[in-house]
Amino acid sequence: AGVVSRASDPQAKADGIAALAALASDEALARLLAIVDRDPAALRDGVSCAALSKAIASFGERATPGLLQRFEAAGPATRASAAAPSADDAFERYLAPGFAAIDTEIGSRPDPAGARLRLQAAEAQLKLALRDLAGPEIPAGGGGSLPSFVLHTLLEMNLPRDPRALALARAVAADPACSLPLRADGVRLVAKLGGPDDLDALFGLLDGRSPRLEPYVARAIAELQTRLADS
Repeated sequence: AGVVSRASDPQAKADGIAALAALASDEALARLLAIVDRDPAALRDGVSCAALSKAIASFGERATPGLLQRFEAAGPATRASAAAPSADDAFERYLAPGFAAIDTEIGSRPDPAGARLRLQAAEAQLKLALRDLAGPEIPAGGGGSLPSFVLHTLLEMNLPRDPRALALARAVAADPACSLPLRADGVRLVAKLGGPDDLDALFGLLDGRSPRLEPYVARAIAELQTRLADS
């Protein structure tokens, strides 16, 4: 974990994280969680953060207790200021490495300047599309926070109806002291893990007290109803 944290290049750090995840051992999971604890920069950098979230999510239920402990350790003040990634952050996390690889490949082709212009145009169009898909704008500030990382990682997991993760999701979704981005992720996690009883709780959030949260609640209700109907 120390070697990975000391890596200055984000892609090198991401590769080290992926190598730890491939071991699939309890020791590897402990090392990945140690990176969360000791390397705040890894949560702020899009490439490293995405790799770390994906790596920990690959351990499934084994990772849930450690994630929940870290969420609680973050404290109410951090949960109140946690912000979700912007559309530009999402591009940096998931798509920028691929564009960088294409740019490198273009350098060996005829007319690299023209090809790079087309690539830059495609990148700009994709960023605009991501902003359009992002939905209602949510406030910025405190990006890369530990609570946001925990919920994002739980959302990445292929979990059954894990009662521990579901309890956290319910609590965050209903807590007006949590930031809007965090509550939106809580609502999404309820939709992913919840059961019929959670529909009443979600409908209860459509009470006009948190109008900026309501679009996320409405989407979660539709997703949960669809999932329950298909099960």
